Amino acid sequence: MDTIQDFIRTGQFLKALTELRAASVGRPEDQPTARDTFLAELLQQTGDSGRAMATAERVLAGQNVPALERARCHIVIGSVLRD
Repeated sequence: MDTIQDFIRTGQFLKALTELRAASVGRPEDQPTARDTFLAELLQQTGDSGRAMATAERVLAGQNVPALERARCHIVIGSVLRD
């Protein structure tokens, strides 16, 4: 996830999205909520608003979602609705 965060910090959202997708292939997800939150953010940043919204809503529908991920998902939803 550090590489993905580095790409996000430098505005390289497509690279981050590609890295996130590659990192999740064939691996058990240790932090599925964090991964899906990153996915929602990256989808929104790369213009896939519909999938971003659906992913954020799916995270929010889960149980025991940490407050940080909930807040980030609400930001994604708000950004999609604003645009």
